[in-house]
Formats: sequence, C-alpha cells, structure tokens
Amino acid sequence: MYVRGAKLNAEFGTLGVSNRAHVRAHEGAGRMNALDPVLLVLLGWALGLFTPKVTDAIRRPYRVRALRGALVAELLELQHTMVAAAFGANVHLGTLDRELLQWAIPLYERYTGPGMEPRVLEGLRTFNALPPAEFQAVVQAQQARPGRGLNLKTYDLPFLSSQLQNLSVLPVAFLRALYRVRSRLNNFNEDVRFLMQQHQLTFAPGLSPGNYQVVVSTIDEGYRKLGRLARSIADDIEDAVG
Repeated sequence: MYVRGAKLNAEFGTLGVSNRAHVRAHEGAGRMNALDPVLLVLLGWALGLFTPKVTDAIRRPYRVRALRGALVAELLELQHTMVAAAFGANVHLGTLDRELLQWAIPLYERYTGPGMEPRVLEGLRTFNALPPAEFQAVVQAQQARPGRGLNLKTYDLPFLSSQLQNLSVLPVAFLRALYRVRSRLNNFNEDVRFLMQQHQLTFAPGLSPGNYQVVVSTIDEGYRKLGRLARSIADDIEDAVG
C-alpha cells in the first residue's frame, strides 16, 4: 500500500507539474495575445516616424529635378521677353548697335518656347549681316519720334512665387540666381509703372513746352534704364540656367 500510494503520489505530482506548466504557458500566450495590439501600435508608430524620412530621401532628387525644371522653363520665357524688351527699348531710342544684336541672336536661337517666331530670328540675322552704313540707316529709320511712348508692361514669375516655401531643396547657387532675377524684375516693374505715369503727364492740359521737354527727357532716360535692366535680367537668367 505504501509503495502503491507513493507511486500514485509521484504520478499525480508529475501530472500536477505538467498541468501547472501548461497553465503558465496558456497564461503567457494570453498575455502575448493581449499585448499584440500594443505591439502593433508601437510598430505603426515607429514606421510612422521613419517611413517619411526614407520616402523623402527617395523622392527628394526627383522633386528637386522637377522643381528646377519647371523654374528653368519659366525663367527662359522671361529671358525671351527681356531680350525683346532690351531690343525694343534701343530700337525706340535709336541706340541699337551690332553688339546688342549679336548678344540677342544666340538667345533667340536657343529659345524653343511658345513665343518662338522663326521670321523674327531670320530678320535679326539679316539685320546683323547688313553693311555698317545700311545698318545705321535702318536704326535711324526705326527710331521713334520724340514724345512717342513704348507699349510698356509689367511681368512676373507666377510659378516661382507659388513655390517660395519649397525652394530650400534647391542648390544655393541656383537660389541666389533666382532671387537676383526676382529682385531685378521687381525693379523693372517699378520703373515701368513710373514711366507709365510720366507718359500720362505728356497729355496733361496746360503743360508748358519746357515742362513737356523735361517729362520727355525723363521718359527717354527711363527707357535707357529699362533696356539696361532687361539685358541684366536676361544675363542673370543665362547664368542661372547655364
């Protein structure tokens, strides 16, 4: 009896240990199941922290190229306009020379935007090929009579203005060129508005001949300044996109 009882106690003891282990394992699994949502939340939080940085690192070169490409396209349109403005101001004043013409031709040749006019480019080339005497005769013939105004306009860079908060991804040298162009364009527009006001003064009733000449001289000097400023803007753009 003693042996049998000991044997039963041993068997039931072993069974008890096994049951307790099973219970502990079951309780551990239960705790893991309970922790699963917490772990998922933590995992999601960690991925949320790191994924944007990884994604940004991947997308950044593409974003920089796309942004720079769009800005360059807008700058080239403005350059085309500024070349025409510089040319027009000098034609109006009778100060067009071959040096300015030879500066303008390569920029017109490179331009492929919607304002491209093959006849204009061909005309510039023909004009440049004229002998000196004929060249000067054409310049004098195209000079505007005193008091006649230019058809002035202000210009802007709408895409650049809409992307100011995103420009930090661009190279510093390109940024400097952008801001230089933008600053000079603001100066150009201020001068245009001033000259528009001056031109209106030429129609003021009771304006004496002496004052009329002062206004006309102010306007002509303003046109010279606009021509120089337009050329500077076109050169700044050349530096930026070159």
